[in-house]
Amino acid sequence: MLIMRRYRGLCLLLVVVSLCLSACKPDSAGDLSSALALQAAGEAEAMPEADDAFSEPGWYKGDLHAHSTYSDGDSDVATVLQLAENAGLDFFVLTDHNTNAQWADGAYAQGLYELTLLYGVEWTTDAGHANIWSDAPFDWPTIRDQSMGAPVDEWTMTGGDAAAAIDLAHAQAGVSREVLFSLNHPSCALYSWQYSYADSLQADCIEGWNAGYDWPNLNELAMGDGLVPSFFDKYAQEGFKRGLKYALVGGSDSHKHKANLGGTSWFETHFNNVGTPTTWVWAESQAGADILRGLKAGHVFISRSPRAPRLNLVADADANASDYELMMGDTIKLAAGQSRTVRFKARVFDAKPNVASWVRVIKNGKPFLVANLSLAGDYTVDFTDTVKPGDYYRAELKQRPGADELLGNHLQSWTAAVTNPIYTW
Repeated sequence: MLIMRRYRGLCLLLVVVSLCLSACKPDSAGDLSSALALQAAGEAEAMPEADDAFSEPGWYKGDLHAHSTYSDGDSDVATVLQLAENAGLDFFVLTDHNTNAQWADGAYAQGLYELTLLYGVEWTTDAGHANIWSDAPFDWPTIRDQSMGAPVDEWTMTGGDAAAAIDLAHAQAGVSREVLFSLNHPSCALYSWQYSYADSLQADCIEGWNAGYDWPNLNELAMGDGLVPSFFDKYAQEGFKRGLKYALVGGSDSHKHKANLGGTSWFETHFNNVGTPTTWVWAESQAGADILRGLKAGHVFISRSPRAPRLNLVADADANASDYELMMGDTIKLAAGQSRTVRFKARVFDAKPNVASWVRVIKNGKPFLVANLSLAGDYTVDFTDTVKPGDYYRAELKQRPGADELLGNHLQSWTAAVTNPIYTW
């Protein structure tokens, strides 16, 4: 039964190939009623890089999913942390499978690097994987012992009670500690999230973008591109009924960091290292608690790598033409039955030259509009729509990978960046 559960997604291969091919072609904007304006380089609002000052509000970039020799990674803690720092990340967390032994490693200490280190474990069962993150060490043995079954292998447990794990994790949060629970690679053909929504509804985040390649992770099915129903859209729509929101995040899930010849180790070393993809968080500071609060709020977008083009989404819901007061993760609040015309702005930064590129806006899990980009640099895509409770909007940047990026056009999708939604409740 374990083998069947792990490999049942393989039957989707032909379907996925077809979907990936269709995702690589710009959509027609069709007969859309929204007002659309495209502004080229020089007119986009400036988006700074992550702040140098530890205490300043701004964008901070990091990797939320990685492994070391304390579970099934091939590199020690110091090596992995050095890779994260070399990548220019601002925060990082090791999420080894079902162990917190990495926390006691002498290299895993605040102050040795410019990185903010979070404390994490990948809750790993034969029915799904999830990351638990905190800004301080937490009681992992209690979560493990009260929510997991017997071992399947060295790093995997049987069964597992996802609802109990989420409750146990959240119970450890306090004034000086943030604790989040994130569902990992939920649509992966090999290790999908098989727990029901009822068992998972109190989760905080969904790892829609896992690793630097699409197979077997099926990221398009996890985070959605408006072409097929996605795991994230199901949770977003079910969450609306209960007043719950889920942050869309990414993680490299990197295991192999040594340039060994041949096999998976060589493949991952070259094509899925730390920071692919990169999760960007708007936070009050670089402190771990603030990073986690930003994640929880959904003030997040994801880029293909730390150096890839970036994308964010803002909205003006108060009719103040000079101010876009809402960002990704925020909510436009309306009374039942009320509607309102809202201005949105999708902002692209550092689009690559001479490659096919377009911004797709997704409304309620379905394509809403497409704007093709013709030049390198920065763009803004402005549009308006009449919103009502239950609507949510997010954006994605599609761009053909360059020859120097991971696997080029072969296994990597054309997704260069995605935003979290702006909601209407």
